[in-house]
Amino acid sequence: MAAVADLVPTLELIKQAVEAGELDAQIEAAAVKLRAGFVK
Repeated sequence: MAAVADLVPTLELIKQAVEAGELDAQIEAAAVKLRAGFVK
């Protein structure tokens, strides 16, 4: 059950990263790669 106990702290860390904008660059990079796959 350690995984269940780690869930809330992990989600809190993710929430903090999102609020701080830390994931924006990674999301943008993934979007650019995805869009590049659709170029003809």
